[in-house]
Amino acid sequence: MHLFQARRRPGYAYNMRLSLFLSLSLGLFSCTGNDGITTGTGDTEDESPSTVFSQMSAGDGFTCGINTQESIDCWGAKLDGLTDPPAGRFVDISAGYASVCEVADDGGVHCRGDDQWGRVSEAPTGTYSDVDVGYGHACAVSRNGSVECWGLNDRLQAEPPDERFTKVATGRDFSCGLTTGGTVSCWGQLDIEQDDGPEELPQGNGWIDLSAGGYHACALHNLGEVQCWGWRSETNNEQDDPQPPNIGFVEIASGEQHSCGVSHEKELRCWGLNAVEDWGQREKGQRDAPDGYKWIGVAAGFDHSCAIASDGLASCWGGDRYGQASPP
Repeated sequence: MHLFQARRRPGYAYNMRLSLFLSLSLGLFSCTGNDGITTGTGDTEDESPSTVFSQMSAGDGFTCGINTQESIDCWGAKLDGLTDPPAGRFVDISAGYASVCEVADDGGVHCRGDDQWGRVSEAPTGTYSDVDVGYGHACAVSRNGSVECWGLNDRLQAEPPDERFTKVATGRDFSCGLTTGGTVSCWGQLDIEQDDGPEELPQGNGWIDLSAGGYHACALHNLGEVQCWGWRSETNNEQDDPQPPNIGFVEIASGEQHSCGVSHEKELRCWGLNAVEDWGQREKGQRDAPDGYKWIGVAAGFDHSCAIASDGLASCWGGDRYGQASPP
């Protein structure tokens, strides 16, 4: 997700996993500032320097990032090896609901976490440039532009079309990709009540970035426009608008029911669900991006978000019951 994204229709194993996340996280503690934002800079002079990141991905109860040494740091829920990354050098990473995958510098895809539906053990061999992990499935773009998906396929979300892509994004029961011609193509089922595939896709070409959440996705145009489609809002709050602000963006990320972007002015903007109180397993504040910094990257998870400042340090906000919003 650089999303965090992905889900699954039966729901029972998902709810049990969230409960297990909660029970395992009782010993985790976070440190937040007066504004409620957990940053990577620390609060005391005795702390060691914070990790400098070049890329980050937020999942369900955990976060991972690639640092400037091209190795991986993860924090949050310590379950199924999610926060125990392999050694080596990596170029891409994606955290999902109960699994995480990364692309090594040799193009190999490595996955860890819960192996339900084969989302870990069925990772493809070969050389890849981009990977994205959803709820029960994942997809990767090979160096020749083809896409391969694995894991849960009950809605055909793991059956990509025979096209050439530059980027792929996975949601609960659907996947989308950016073609080499700059168009958006999707497969699977975007909405829980929709049976014939995603609708309202961005038209034309010139699309340069893509992100997918639970039941929505967003695309970024080379002119800075962001278009989002699909949505299954569980609230009637008018402030939970799934549409992005009308400003120019350079990067976007989508979580379960919210999305964030970095503007041309290097400001953070988030839109979508912003729970005003803890709601079941979901915590509040996932849309409350910090002000006062220049930002170069952003990641959106289940109920938290993280961003990379211009100095490479990470800041996170929103849910932190597993330590997912407490970067090193």
